Amino acid sequence: MENQLPMSELVKRTKAAYGMTWQEMGEQLGRSERMVRKIANGESPGENYRTSLTELYEKGQVITLTPRRRTKKGKLVPIRAKRESGKSAVIPKATGGKRQPTVKQGKYAFNDQHLPGGNRRYSIEMPKTKNSKGRNQGLQAFDHATLQITKSQAQADKRMRILITVQDENGNRRRYEVGSKSGFHASDVRTDIKHEHGGSIEGWLKHQLNAVYPGTGTSPVVGVEINAYNATRTKDIRRQEDTAGTRRRRWSR
Repeated sequence: MENQLPMSELVKRTKAAYGMTWQEMGEQLGRSERMVRKIANGESPGENYRTSLTELYEKGQVITLTPRRRTKKGKLVPIRAKRESGKSAVIPKATGGKRQPTVKQGKYAFNDQHLPGGNRRYSIEMPKTKNSKGRNQGLQAFDHATLQITKSQAQADKRMRILITVQDENGNRRRYEVGSKSGFHASDVRTDIKHEHGGSIEGWLKHQLNAVYPGTGTSPVVGVEINAYNATRTKDIRRQEDTAGTRRRRWSR
């Protein structure tokens, strides 16, 4: 059916199905949100994005990236530069083909999947070596994911279920769910990392492990999965409980 829909309608249905912002759709497609808006408004036919947008509509993520336009000589066609760059045009990064699957253990990998109802799943793999490039990338990805989730709370609070994978000295991997059954309030996580763990994401992750499974926090964290979803408690009730100081159970201390 998606192959028969006008592209403008396919964009609108995809956005509505997952509660995505224009920016998030652009990030999935590897294009600017301005381009996505143009397709939605019928200002650009966008037919070359049909495969990518169909995947986004059906799976919540883009696997097949649409190639960038090229000249007859095979060079990438310049695109409009961001206003703050002071330039009128720039050469974009080449896109096209299939996104790479999750890499093997011991390497950095990040996957972001949109789910119906505005829910979202993030998967992060990272090497266990302290201060390695891949490990730093993994922790930065966690920071980026939680920031995205907190920014998406305009209509409803978001909660996160978090699963942490650790690897012991023998190479054995174990996966643990931390927090309560209802997960964490997204904003609480970022607040506690900043104020109770000195900005250390890894310190917060290990603290959660030890709080629920004593001793597990001594092994390196090599993977994190975040499942974000709308909170059942309304924002108004949450604010009232915050004011009264009755909401939070101090699982973070």
